[in-house]
Amino acid sequence: MDANAYFDIIQHFDPTSVEQRKALEKITYQYPYFQPAYAHYLKTLKAQDQFNYTLILRKTAVLTPDRAHLERWLQEESIPVISSTAAPRPAPADISANPTEAPQSTKTFPSSTNTPEEETPAPKAQPTKKSPSKKVVRQQEEQQKTPVVAPSVPAVEPEQQATPPAPPLAMPFEQWVVYSNKGKVSPEEQPLAKEDKFSRIDQFLANNPKIPPVRKDQPKIDLAAHNAFNKDELMTETLAKVYVDQKKYKKARYAYKILSLKYPEKNSFFADQIKRIKQLEQNS
Repeated sequence: MDANAYFDIIQHFDPTSVEQRKALEKITYQYPYFQPAYAHYLKTLKAQDQFNYTLILRKTAVLTPDRAHLERWLQEESIPVISSTAAPRPAPADISANPTEAPQSTKTFPSSTNTPEEETPAPKAQPTKKSPSKKVVRQQEEQQKTPVVAPSVPAVEPEQQATPPAPPLAMPFEQWVVYSNKGKVSPEEQPLAKEDKFSRIDQFLANNPKIPPVRKDQPKIDLAAHNAFNKDELMTETLAKVYVDQKKYKKARYAYKILSLKYPEKNSFFADQIKRIKQLEQNS
Protein backbone atom coordinates (compact mmCIF):
# COMPACT_ATOMS: atom_id res chain seq x y z
CA MET A 1 0.00 0.00 0.00
CA ASP A 2 1.34 3.43 -0.95
CA ALA A 3 1.10 6.67 1.03
CA ASN A 4 -1.79 8.05 -1.06
CA ALA A 5 -3.99 5.06 -0.24
CA TYR A 6 -3.20 5.41 3.46
CA PHE A 7 -4.03 9.14 3.44
CA ASP A 8 -7.29 8.36 1.65
CA ILE A 9 -8.23 5.95 4.48
CA ILE A 10 -7.42 8.57 7.13
CA GLN A 11 -9.42 11.30 5.38
CA HIS A 12 -12.47 9.03 4.90
CA PHE A 13 -12.03 6.98 8.08
CA ASP A 14 -14.99 4.78 9.03
CA PRO A 15 -14.48 2.45 12.05
CA THR A 16 -17.29 0.16 10.87
CA SER A 17 -15.72 -0.48 7.45
CA VAL A 18 -14.35 -4.01 7.05
CA GLU A 19 -12.23 -3.04 4.03
CA GLN A 20 -10.47 -0.29 5.98
CA ARG A 21 -9.85 -2.69 8.86
CA LYS A 22 -8.17 -5.22 6.57
CA ALA A 23 -6.11 -2.50 4.87
CA LEU A 24 -4.94 -1.12 8.22
CA GLU A 25 -4.09 -4.65 9.38
CA LYS A 26 -1.77 -5.07 6.38
CA ILE A 27 -0.09 -1.76 7.22
CA THR A 28 0.56 -2.87 10.81
CA TYR A 29 2.14 -6.09 9.52
CA GLN A 30 4.34 -4.15 7.10
CA TYR A 31 5.24 -1.37 9.56
CA PRO A 32 5.02 -2.84 13.11
CA TYR A 33 6.10 0.41 14.83
CA PHE A 34 3.77 2.81 12.97
CA GLN A 35 1.64 4.12 15.86
CA PRO A 36 -1.04 6.09 13.86
CA ALA A 37 -1.91 2.98 11.83
CA TYR A 38 -2.19 0.93 15.04
CA ALA A 39 -4.46 3.58 16.61
CA HIS A 40 -6.87 3.59 13.64
CA TYR A 41 -6.75 -0.21 13.40
CA LEU A 42 -7.54 -0.47 17.12
CA LYS A 43 -10.60 1.76 16.74
CA THR A 44 -11.94 -0.44 13.91
CA LEU A 45 -11.50 -3.52 16.11
CA LYS A 46 -13.46 -1.89 18.92
CA ALA A 47 -16.25 -0.68 16.63
CA GLN A 48 -16.58 -4.14 15.00
CA ASP A 49 -16.15 -6.05 18.31
CA GLN A 50 -13.23 -8.22 17.16
CA PHE A 51 -11.66 -10.92 19.32
CA ASN A 52 -8.08 -9.54 19.14
CA TYR A 53 -9.01 -6.08 20.43
CA THR A 54 -7.27 -6.60 23.82
CA LEU A 55 -4.06 -7.87 22.20
CA ILE A 56 -3.81 -4.92 19.78
CA LEU A 57 -4.71 -2.55 22.64
CA ARG A 58 -1.63 -3.68 24.58
CA LYS A 59 0.65 -3.21 21.55
CA THR A 60 -0.81 0.22 20.79
CA ALA A 61 -0.47 1.30 24.43
CA VAL A 62 3.24 0.42 24.32
CA LEU A 63 3.73 2.51 21.15
CA THR A 64 1.67 5.46 22.45
CA PRO A 65 3.55 8.03 24.61
CA ASP A 66 0.29 9.43 26.11
CA ARG A 67 -2.22 6.72 27.03
CA ALA A 68 -4.80 9.27 28.16
CA HIS A 69 -4.87 10.64 24.61
CA LEU A 70 -5.32 7.10 23.26
CA GLU A 71 -8.21 6.51 25.69
CA ARG A 72 -9.96 9.71 24.54
CA TRP A 73 -9.45 8.64 20.90
CA LEU A 74 -11.17 5.31 21.58
CA GLN A 75 -14.05 6.82 23.55
CA GLU A 76 -14.95 9.64 21.17
CA GLU A 77 -17.68 9.04 18.61
CA SER A 78 -18.16 10.43 15.14
CA ILE A 79 -19.71 13.89 15.33
CA PRO A 80 -22.23 14.80 12.60
CA VAL A 81 -20.84 17.47 10.32
CA ILE A 82 -23.10 20.42 9.55
CA SER A 83 -23.74 20.71 5.85
CA SER A 84 -21.87 23.53 4.18
CA THR A 85 -24.77 24.19 1.80
CA ALA A 86 -26.84 26.11 4.32
CA ALA A 87 -29.77 28.30 3.49
CA PRO A 88 -28.65 31.62 2.02
CA ARG A 89 -28.76 34.60 4.27
CA PRO A 90 -31.28 37.31 3.54
CA ALA A 91 -29.90 40.26 1.62
CA PRO A 92 -29.08 43.19 3.95
CA ALA A 93 -31.21 46.26 3.66
CA ASP A 94 -29.82 49.24 1.82
CA ILE A 95 -28.66 51.38 4.74
CA SER A 96 -27.50 54.21 2.49
CA ALA A 97 -31.07 54.99 1.53
CA ASN A 98 -32.72 57.31 4.04
CA PRO A 99 -36.16 55.91 4.91
CA THR A 100 -37.27 59.22 6.41
CA GLU A 101 -36.78 61.11 3.17
CA ALA A 102 -40.12 61.97 1.59
CA PRO A 103 -40.62 61.55 -2.15
CA GLN A 104 -40.01 64.68 -4.14
CA SER A 105 -43.04 66.38 -5.62
CA THR A 106 -43.37 66.54 -9.36
CA LYS A 107 -44.93 69.97 -9.44
CA THR A 108 -44.40 71.76 -12.80
CA PHE A 109 -44.29 75.49 -13.01
CA PRO A 110 -45.93 77.26 -15.90
CA SER A 111 -43.76 78.74 -18.55
CA SER A 112 -43.96 82.35 -19.58
CA THR A 113 -45.90 81.41 -22.68
CA ASN A 114 -48.62 79.40 -20.89
CA THR A 115 -51.84 80.94 -19.76
CA PRO A 116 -53.29 80.44 -16.27
CA GLU A 117 -55.89 78.07 -17.69
CA GLU A 118 -53.13 75.77 -19.07
CA GLU A 119 -51.38 75.21 -15.76
CA THR A 120 -51.02 71.53 -14.87
CA PRO A 121 -52.27 70.60 -11.39
CA ALA A 122 -49.63 69.33 -8.94
CA PRO A 123 -50.08 65.66 -7.80
CA LYS A 124 -50.92 64.95 -4.21
CA ALA A 125 -47.95 64.23 -1.97
CA GLN A 126 -47.75 60.62 -0.76
CA PRO A 127 -47.74 60.05 3.00
CA THR A 128 -44.24 59.51 4.39
CA LYS A 129 -43.41 56.15 5.94
CA LYS A 130 -42.47 56.02 9.59
CA SER A 131 -38.81 55.24 10.18
CA PRO A 132 -38.18 51.99 12.11
CA SER A 133 -36.98 52.36 15.67
CA LYS A 134 -33.45 51.55 16.77
CA LYS A 135 -34.66 48.43 18.59
CA VAL A 136 -36.15 46.94 15.41
CA VAL A 137 -32.99 47.73 13.43
CA ARG A 138 -30.83 46.04 16.10
CA GLN A 139 -33.01 42.90 16.02
CA GLN A 140 -32.72 42.68 12.26
CA GLU A 141 -28.93 42.97 12.41
CA GLU A 142 -28.75 40.20 15.06
CA GLN A 143 -30.91 37.90 12.92
CA GLN A 144 -28.59 38.47 9.97
CA LYS A 145 -25.51 37.71 12.07
CA THR A 146 -26.83 34.42 13.48
CA PRO A 147 -25.73 31.43 11.30
CA VAL A 148 -28.42 29.39 9.61
CA VAL A 149 -28.08 25.62 10.21
CA ALA A 150 -29.21 23.08 7.67
CA PRO A 151 -32.61 21.64 8.63
CA SER A 152 -31.40 18.05 8.19
CA VAL A 153 -29.07 18.26 11.21
CA PRO A 154 -30.86 18.90 14.53
CA ALA A 155 -29.19 21.36 16.86
CA VAL A 156 -27.87 19.80 20.07
CA GLU A 157 -28.23 21.80 23.25
CA PRO A 158 -25.13 22.12 25.50
CA GLU A 159 -26.96 20.44 28.40
CA GLN A 160 -27.61 17.32 26.28
CA GLN A 161 -23.98 16.83 25.27
CA ALA A 162 -22.58 14.02 27.40
CA THR A 163 -19.09 14.80 28.65
CA PRO A 164 -16.96 11.65 29.15
CA PRO A 165 -15.66 11.19 32.71
CA ALA A 166 -12.02 12.03 33.28
CA PRO A 167 -9.83 8.93 33.78
CA PRO A 168 -7.98 8.46 37.09
CA LEU A 169 -4.54 10.02 37.24
CA ALA A 170 -2.66 6.82 38.13
CA MET A 171 -3.66 3.18 37.83
CA PRO A 172 -2.02 -0.12 36.76
CA PHE A 173 -2.06 -1.31 33.18
CA GLU A 174 -4.70 -4.02 33.85
CA GLN A 175 -7.08 -1.45 35.35
CA TRP A 176 -6.40 0.86 32.39
CA VAL A 177 -7.46 -1.91 29.98
CA VAL A 178 -10.67 -2.46 31.98
CA TYR A 179 -11.31 1.29 32.03
CA SER A 180 -10.89 1.56 28.25
CA ASN A 181 -13.53 -1.17 27.74
CA LYS A 182 -16.07 -0.25 30.45
CA GLY A 183 -15.35 3.47 30.89
CA LYS A 184 -15.05 3.15 34.69
CA VAL A 185 -13.09 1.38 37.40
CA SER A 186 -14.98 -0.87 39.78
CA PRO A 187 -14.86 0.20 43.45
CA GLU A 188 -13.03 -2.91 44.59
CA GLU A 189 -10.22 -2.22 42.11
CA GLN A 190 -9.64 1.37 43.22
CA PRO A 191 -6.57 1.74 45.48
CA LEU A 192 -7.24 2.55 49.12
CA ALA A 193 -6.10 5.75 50.70
CA LYS A 194 -3.28 5.74 53.22
CA GLU A 195 -5.62 6.63 56.12
CA ASP A 196 -7.98 3.77 55.22
CA LYS A 197 -5.13 1.27 55.29
CA PHE A 198 -4.03 2.39 58.75
CA SER A 199 -7.62 2.30 60.06
CA ARG A 200 -8.03 -1.29 58.86
CA ILE A 201 -4.81 -2.32 60.58
CA ASP A 202 -5.92 -0.67 63.82
CA GLN A 203 -9.31 -2.38 63.60
CA PHE A 204 -7.65 -5.77 63.06
CA LEU A 205 -5.38 -5.30 66.09
CA ALA A 206 -8.31 -4.14 68.25
CA ASN A 207 -10.44 -7.21 67.41
CA ASN A 208 -7.47 -9.56 67.98
CA PRO A 209 -8.95 -12.42 65.88
CA LYS A 210 -7.90 -16.01 66.60
CA ILE A 211 -8.10 -19.19 64.57
CA PRO A 212 -10.23 -21.77 66.39
CA PRO A 213 -8.60 -25.17 66.89
CA VAL A 214 -9.68 -28.04 64.68
CA ARG A 215 -11.90 -30.59 66.36
CA LYS A 216 -10.98 -34.24 66.19
CA ASP A 217 -14.39 -35.34 64.97
CA GLN A 218 -14.42 -32.81 62.13
CA PRO A 219 -14.30 -34.56 58.69
CA LYS A 220 -11.33 -33.92 56.48
CA ILE A 221 -11.91 -32.30 53.10
CA ASP A 222 -9.82 -33.18 50.07
CA LEU A 223 -8.94 -29.76 48.63
CA ALA A 224 -7.19 -31.28 45.61
CA ALA A 225 -10.46 -32.79 44.38
CA HIS A 226 -12.21 -29.42 44.42
CA ASN A 227 -9.33 -27.58 42.73
CA ALA A 228 -8.81 -29.59 39.57
CA PHE A 229 -5.76 -28.38 37.63
CA ASN A 230 -5.09 -28.95 33.95
CA LYS A 231 -1.43 -29.30 33.04
CA ASP A 232 -2.13 -28.06 29.52
CA GLU A 233 -2.56 -24.55 30.90
CA LEU A 234 1.20 -24.39 31.54
CA MET A 235 2.04 -25.11 27.89
CA THR A 236 4.30 -22.44 26.32
CA GLU A 237 6.22 -21.98 23.09
CA THR A 238 9.49 -22.40 24.96
CA LEU A 239 8.42 -25.84 26.19
CA ALA A 240 7.38 -26.83 22.65
CA LYS A 241 10.83 -25.79 21.34
CA VAL A 242 12.48 -27.85 24.09
CA TYR A 243 10.49 -30.90 22.96
CA VAL A 244 11.72 -30.36 19.40
CA ASP A 245 15.35 -30.04 20.54
CA GLN A 246 14.98 -33.24 22.56
CA LYS A 247 13.47 -34.94 19.47
CA LYS A 248 10.22 -35.63 21.31
CA TYR A 249 8.20 -34.83 18.21
CA LYS A 250 4.91 -36.31 19.41
CA LYS A 251 4.88 -34.10 22.51
CA ALA A 252 5.98 -31.09 20.42
CA ARG A 253 3.08 -31.54 17.99
CA TYR A 254 0.67 -31.89 20.91
CA ALA A 255 2.12 -28.73 22.48
CA TYR A 256 1.63 -26.67 19.31
CA LYS A 257 -1.96 -27.90 18.97
CA ILE A 258 -2.71 -26.69 22.50
CA LEU A 259 -1.02 -23.35 21.77
CA SER A 260 -3.11 -22.92 18.61
CA LEU A 261 -6.27 -23.27 20.72
CA LYS A 262 -4.87 -20.99 23.40
CA TYR A 263 -3.74 -18.26 20.96
CA PRO A 264 -6.02 -18.40 17.88
CA GLU A 265 -4.44 -15.28 16.34
CA LYS A 266 -1.22 -17.32 15.72
CA ASN A 267 -2.86 -20.37 14.13
CA SER A 268 -0.92 -20.03 10.88
CA PHE A 269 2.43 -19.91 12.70
CA PHE A 270 1.67 -22.97 14.81
CA ALA A 271 0.41 -24.88 11.75
CA ASP A 272 3.76 -24.23 10.02
CA GLN A 273 5.61 -25.50 13.09
CA ILE A 274 3.56 -28.71 13.07
CA LYS A 275 4.38 -29.24 9.37
CA ARG A 276 8.08 -28.70 10.09
CA ILE A 277 7.96 -31.26 12.94
CA LYS A 278 6.32 -33.84 10.63
CA GLN A 279 9.14 -33.31 8.10
CA LEU A 280 11.69 -33.84 10.87
CA GLU A 281 9.94 -37.09 11.83
CA GLN A 282 10.11 -38.34 8.25
CA ASN A 283 13.81 -37.45 7.88
CA SER A 284 14.82 -38.99 11.21
